[in-house]
Amino acid sequence: MECKPVAEKSESSEPTCTQRKTFFAKFAGGVARSSFLCLLLSLFLSYSTLWHFCPWRELAGLDIPGWIIEFAGHSADFATVEPRRDVAIFGSSLIAAVSSRLSSSSKLAPLEGASTDVSARFTLNLEQAFGTRIGSPVTLAMAAVPGSMVSDQYYLLKEAVSQNRAPALVILTLAPRDFIDNDVGLKLEETPLRRVLSFLSSNRHFLPPCLSAEGWQKCIDSHRRFFALMQKRLRRGAVSWSCTLLNREESLWFAQQKMLSKAASKSNTGTSETVPNSKPNMDEQEKILVDDLNLYRRRYLPINRELLSLQMNHLEELLILASKENIGVVVFFMPLSRANREMLPDEWLKQFSYHCKQKVNSFGFDIYDLNEIGYQATFDRSDFVDSVHLSVSGAEKFYDIFVQKLLESSTVSKSLKSDKSYQTDRPPSMTRL
Repeated sequence: MECKPVAEKSESSEPTCTQRKTFFAKFAGGVARSSFLCLLLSLFLSYSTLWHFCPWRELAGLDIPGWIIEFAGHSADFATVEPRRDVAIFGSSLIAAVSSRLSSSSKLAPLEGASTDVSARFTLNLEQAFGTRIGSPVTLAMAAVPGSMVSDQYYLLKEAVSQNRAPALVILTLAPRDFIDNDVGLKLEETPLRRVLSFLSSNRHFLPPCLSAEGWQKCIDSHRRFFALMQKRLRRGAVSWSCTLLNREESLWFAQQKMLSKAASKSNTGTSETVPNSKPNMDEQEKILVDDLNLYRRRYLPINRELLSLQMNHLEELLILASKENIGVVVFFMPLSRANREMLPDEWLKQFSYHCKQKVNSFGFDIYDLNEIGYQATFDRSDFVDSVHLSVSGAEKFYDIFVQKLLESSTVSKSLKSDKSYQTDRPPSMTRL
């Protein structure tokens, strides 16, 4: 009897569709029955939602007053998204205070339309002055940020250069605090401007951008930064809640502004109209001065030599970058009150000014120190709101000197005229943004 070979049943190693469905159904059922896995999945989904939908720019300023982060945001926009300007003013709250307090000055030309920008008239008048000086229209950006350091000014210019938005002229306004602020210390990446610039750049890596050691490091750093911001958000919320409960202001600055506002209200009682920029009475002025001097005593002393050296290096880097990119620089040291200057060690301010002048002049740029003896008699106690910020009268005095020196500066005329020629001679497609 002949046996027929039995045909072998060929089976594929690939699971059938039914088997795959059965596997996933069992897995999903196992996950659903596991409290731990459900919790883990919920945490992952919650974290992913926070990561993708939290406003990163606002998170960057959670432990900084909102008005400061607004300044930092405008300054960062100047270097990253706004159209290129011919001139940019860099600095801190000292120049920002001048530009805002001149808004009601009769010396400035009125605006054609309403504007919410308190510096608009200041900016417009400077643009007109520069335009008259060189014979063609000039655009200007106010890029000052309260609390900024010299390192901030360098990184702002560096960002503007990288984005092809660098101005032809930088007006750099400085003060000793910008070099020796003990409140900032060596944490230069934590200043308002650096934090906003950092978060405007592409550093949000939920997953590694590549499977290299550098890619994993970027991912880990991004998540670490996110955790830190969320902690600051919770801490800021707790502080705000506590201050509201205790009816206290969150910072010395807010307390001073509240005091100024109350004083202005008292002085205007019984009058039919509000007088802008009214001065507080003498007792309140002295209290503001004492509080401000205590603040600056902590910022100035003891002088952090390492921070000073680091900021001087950043000043040099800024000048090198400007020289390399054919950007003109004019430096102004903002006027300080006598009480503020006297807190600094004897002869330190003179030596500090001397070294800065040497550095700036070595690049062929102009520098003006409004704390020199020749200018000290120009500004008296009434020209300051506290020990460093100019009042309306002080801002008007400063503005006159400021414009005069800028129009006399060879750096200004040379930079703006060459920039206009550069843009006119180039084809439209190659003109800088």
